[in-house]
Amino acid sequence: MTNDELRAKFNPDGSDLRKLQLRMLSILEEIDKICRANNIDYWLTGGTLIGAIRHGGFIPWDDDIDIKMTWEGYKKFLEIAPKHLPPHLVIQNHDSDKYYFFRFGKVRDTRSKIIELTRVDKFYKYRGAFVDIFPCGSYSSKTLYAIAWFLQLNCLIRPAKYFPWKWFHTLLIGVYHIVGFIYGVFSKIEKLRHSKGVLNTYGTHNKYTDIPEDSVFPVKDIMFEGKRFLGPADPDRYLRLFYGDYMQVPDLDKIETHALKIELD
Repeated sequence: MTNDELRAKFNPDGSDLRKLQLRMLSILEEIDKICRANNIDYWLTGGTLIGAIRHGGFIPWDDDIDIKMTWEGYKKFLEIAPKHLPPHLVIQNHDSDKYYFFRFGKVRDTRSKIIELTRVDKFYKYRGAFVDIFPCGSYSSKTLYAIAWFLQLNCLIRPAKYFPWKWFHTLLIGVYHIVGFIYGVFSKIEKLRHSKGVLNTYGTHNKYTDIPEDSVFPVKDIMFEGKRFLGPADPDRYLRLFYGDYMQVPDLDKIETHALKIELD
């Protein structure tokens, strides 16, 4: 199918999904302005980057936006962004939302509401349209990386999904800090190993893929939905390391999305 045919099937103008995509695009524009003004590198990643290269914008059925930053850039963004984001946008992480147990942050739109299929967001303070921001570090141990994901999945994500009681989620706050301590130990080990490369930080991804720094940096402009954002230095190499033949459209009958219900003001 052509891009126009895919758009007509999944996200035609005026559809709930298209409205959500445009709301997320407006969030990304605010992030981009802050990062460019404060010399913070970020880059489109995951399905967002695939969409930029393969479709010129969103993958027609995609309902999120993914970007990455280095840990240093991420920490700088968390410090600076609250001063510059418009009032309807907030940063969501465990510090701002105690029942949020992921190791990456989001910028959320408070004028909307999304109910996700996973239901891990049942007790979130913020549940609006969002952009995911994945902090990256240098990791070289596949074993530690696998252990980190095992802990995140089985100690936090799955329990939050399958045990929908607030008292239980409150217990998970303690588990979150224990897991975070373990990740800190892992990071100190990696510093001793002088690890290189650019990988999602511990507990944020289940796939260890060694991404050379020169495929990411220096970041460069890339077109997405007719607007300029930042992408990796070599998008094709970057995506092929993650996904292989990313230009191949998947089986349309097996496509899954994240959102269950979308409400936009």
